[in-house]
Formats: sequence, C-alpha cells, structure tokens
Amino acid sequence: MRKCFLGLFLLLNACNPKDPLFGHWHLYYPGSNRLIGTIDLLEHDVVVFNRYSFYGPQRSYWDRSAKYIPGGRECGLLNMTYQLRNDTLYIEQTSLGSQLVATKCEGRCCDRQAEFFNLLDMEIDLPVLDSNYNGIIEYERHLFDQSISLGDTRFLGYNGYNSGKRRLKIGGKFATTRDFPFMEELSRIRFGQDGSKRMRYLLFIDQFTAYYQVNEVLTALQENGLDQVYLAGRTAKVKGDDFRIFLFPFSLDHQSTVDDHLEYGQWIRMLLDGSLTTTIPFSLKNAKNVSYSLE
Repeated sequence: MRKCFLGLFLLLNACNPKDPLFGHWHLYYPGSNRLIGTIDLLEHDVVVFNRYSFYGPQRSYWDRSAKYIPGGRECGLLNMTYQLRNDTLYIEQTSLGSQLVATKCEGRCCDRQAEFFNLLDMEIDLPVLDSNYNGIIEYERHLFDQSISLGDTRFLGYNGYNSGKRRLKIGGKFATTRDFPFMEELSRIRFGQDGSKRMRYLLFIDQFTAYYQVNEVLTALQENGLDQVYLAGRTAKVKGDDFRIFLFPFSLDHQSTVDDHLEYGQWIRMLLDGSLTTTIPFSLKNAKNVSYSLE
C-alpha cells in the first residue's frame, strides 16, 4: 500500500511539473552585469519586485496567458511583456520600448547583501557581527525606522556624485550631517510627538569606512539630541538564506578613543569584545579643525 501511494505521488508530480517561470530572477540590461532589480514569479499569479530590498518588497499580479507583468515606478520598473527562451527571460518595458534580460538565481547563487543595498545605489559591506554578543537583535523592518547609510556611491555621475566617493544618505536621499535636525523634524511631522519618540535610528555603514568619518556622524547625531542608535552588521555568509542583518544598540554617551583611521569594522568588533579600554569624552578630536569630508 505504501508503495502504491509513493507511485501515485510521483505520477502526479510528473504530470504537474513546476512552471519554469516560477522562481527568483535577476534583471539586467543586455550586455551588462549591473543588477537592475529582481522579480519573483510565484504561484497564484503573484509577482514580487525586489524581494530582499532595503526599501522592502512590492507585490503585484502577473498574467501568464498574456505574458504580461504590471510594474510600477515604486518598483523601479514599468509594465513588461516577456518571452522565455533557453532559461532566459527577454523582457520589454512596454511604455519605453527598452529591453531587459533576466536570469534565474536562487539559493546560494544570490548575494543577498548586494540585493539588499542594490536600489540604494551605494556599495556597502556591513561589518560581521556575532549574534551571540549581548544586546544584539536581528533586524526586522519597522514602521518607525529611520535609516542612515554611509558608503561609496556606485555610478559615475549619479546625481552629480562621482562613483566611489563616500557619501551619506538619510533614507534614500543624499544628505550631510547638517540635515540631521530636519530628519528629526520630519519624524515629528510624520508620526507626531509620541510616534517620533519611538523612532529607531539605524546606521548601515560600510565596514571599511575610516573611524573619523563614522565618528563625525555619531557626534552630529549626539549634538542633535539623540542618545542611542542601532549599528547594523551581518552574518559572515551573504549567500542565500544564510544572510541576516543584526542590530547593536549603541549609546552615544559611550566613551572611547582610537586611531582616527581605524576601519569601522575593526572598531565595532573591538567595542563588542571590550577591547576599548582607554576612554575620553565621545566627540571628534580638535573638532574645529576637522574637514567635514561628508559634506
């Protein structure tokens, strides 16, 4: 009897093979290896744009019979038609006439950290954090989160900024430390006084950033009345489901002194390991003489 059930199960699966369109697809311009975005084509005609993105996924529905995927500007894509040939999707954005190609990439094929920051248009490699450190929590998107990102811009001439130049972003906008007061004011306008008190300020900082640049940001936040931020880190592995982001609550009253050119990733590991034994008030050294490179 058991063999009969097993034979029936195999027969049903053979008669209903998985649709080759189902899965996680990476979008590119033809001839380019620059990731434009991702789409997940799922059962029940569900399509998910940029599933692992910093900004969160966007969901819609697709029409398999018409080979049509409705997009949206919030997804970074417009309405699309497609053809599947030899495991590659050939896509046309119908309103623009522009061409894209998509290749399926699932499991350990995917660099989830790269996908997470892709639409931010910045190169950020988070420091590796051990989830066993006291106080570490796993990142989950929260209504009251405000992100502050520090990394290299990705494209030459993007918004007037040269590729590879270290820049600061508040949310998805390029900014400077002088914009921090406006950031807090916008939080009060958006969420009210009570809601603004629930804000979490999350710092996504490339691990190879010099400490003095990080210190500049932390000092400016402290001067604007914040007493705590969350420093983001990651698992050692970035492929597939192994990738996770952790948050370390950091008090801006913390006192430490290190070489200004120490890399941020080293600094945060020293901080967590208790290696920072010498203390001074937490502020920029000779602040009046510092050139604010992020502005």
